Amino acid sequence: MKERERGAQAGPRVRLLLESWLLPWLVFAALAGSALRQTSATYDEPVYIVAGVSYLTTGRFVMKDDAPPLVSYLAGAAAMAAGIRLPKDELPFDDSLGVEYSFAAYVLFHDAARGDRALDLARAAVLLPFSLLLFAAVWGWSRDLAGPGAARLAAWLAAGSPSLLAHAGVVSDDFALAASWLAACWALHRFAKEPGLRRGLMLGAAAALALACKFTAALLLPVVAGGVALAAAARARRAATARAAAAGLLLAAVLLSLLYGWPPGFGRYLEGISRLYRNVDPGYRTYLLGRFFVRPPFYYYPAALLLKASPLLLLGGALGALATRRRGDEAERLSLLGPIVLLLGAAALDREGLGVRRVLPVVPALAVLCAVAWGRLSRRLKRPAAWAAGLALLQLAMAGLAWPDFIASFNPASRLLGPPSALLDDSNLDWGQELKTLRAFLERRGIANGWFCSFGSVDPAVYGVRLRSSEGSVLWRRPPGYYVLSPQCLVRLRAKDPAAFPPGTESGRAGALYLFSIPGAAAPGAVAPSGAGRSTAAR
Repeated sequence: MKERERGAQAGPRVRLLLESWLLPWLVFAALAGSALRQTSATYDEPVYIVAGVSYLTTGRFVMKDDAPPLVSYLAGAAAMAAGIRLPKDELPFDDSLGVEYSFAAYVLFHDAARGDRALDLARAAVLLPFSLLLFAAVWGWSRDLAGPGAARLAAWLAAGSPSLLAHAGVVSDDFALAASWLAACWALHRFAKEPGLRRGLMLGAAAALALACKFTAALLLPVVAGGVALAAAARARRAATARAAAAGLLLAAVLLSLLYGWPPGFGRYLEGISRLYRNVDPGYRTYLLGRFFVRPPFYYYPAALLLKASPLLLLGGALGALATRRRGDEAERLSLLGPIVLLLGAAALDREGLGVRRVLPVVPALAVLCAVAWGRLSRRLKRPAAWAAGLALLQLAMAGLAWPDFIASFNPASRLLGPPSALLDDSNLDWGQELKTLRAFLERRGIANGWFCSFGSVDPAVYGVRLRSSEGSVLWRRPPGYYVLSPQCLVRLRAKDPAAFPPGTESGRAGALYLFSIPGAAAPGAVAPSGAGRSTAAR
């Protein structure tokens, strides 16, 4: 009898796991979590983490002041649990411009083993809560629009998205914004459909969360205003709708006022917005499809999405957008398509092309649009569940092929245009994440000496890579030896000197990094020991 009771209790639990967003989320968390252990610190991660430590230790918001502090709070708390502390528990500067990257790399990695543990914990502290939020939003919104079957497919398409997996395992505000952005849009859709005090408060909380993750979330404000106006115009009880929206707005204002601690106020938040472009390099050139641009072309981010995002998400999202545009009501069109249009439009004005991460909220929105498309298409198919399972497996297979370096992944169609280094650079390809891969590669090749042109903020010696820096005239003279070049370095060098390291002459690849051997190179020497060394980054 007891065994039958236990079986009856287990049945609903198994069905809940299979029929909700929990299983796709578990797969996503496993893929991202296992990958983050294989990658080194990306360019911005030390600053986010050490900024969080500084906020929690000193109460001063000096570092990383061009972003809201929520993500840094989470990462900093995790790093402090691993033993990371500021020297003398204080900041040695009043203005972080020009010094925060070297300072953060030193604080995090002056003890390399401790820094690596802290990095893993900080990544998990961002990955877990925001991936939970993202999958709850993808599933819930897709179910509202197209039913549970379409919601399952949308969740699996999100779980196998290399673009989401790439940034879920990185300490930055990009993935956090993608999750909270989608949650805010879903909350807006629910409020517009059935306005009320509870849904107004949920909308205010979701909007505040997005605004606390990244200043880009301010683009949601006109969409929210439009959704509230539509909700009020469509109902006789306009005053009640307005009061519910005002309550949500008040809650958002209170939460944001507390973001920087006590006493509350908006001043620090607004000051952060004014510093948004403080770290922009006026000499930076955006790279796309083999060409450099002084400013990114207006099509840079759509092109990056077409090159990087999953083909299933792109195709399904396009079909869903068409279906929504033709048949959806005004509130549905506004909440689904309005934020995408605003984000891509605002990004087209950027001074630098930062990579697909800049428009990452588009990717989970595509998953929801896929659910809309599938809700209509599945009615015409025999055995739609089998088709959905096949699509989900195909998406997961593409994610499996990209593992563990999701950052450097491109979709299969983009390969027709050439190698990755001919398409994009920066955080689309090499963001400093390859140092662990490079260490293993050099050990297999028996290479201990050579030059390295990297694109990262952390001393490669932290990960046991003891190649010499190729800054200065080395790349122009190119004396005999081994060279490991980041794509960021390689494409810029070739633009100035087409004879430098011609395509097809590389001796191997370590992830996104290229190995070249100039004739006359010395025989491989003794391989450096496997333990990571201490950072020599500037204090």
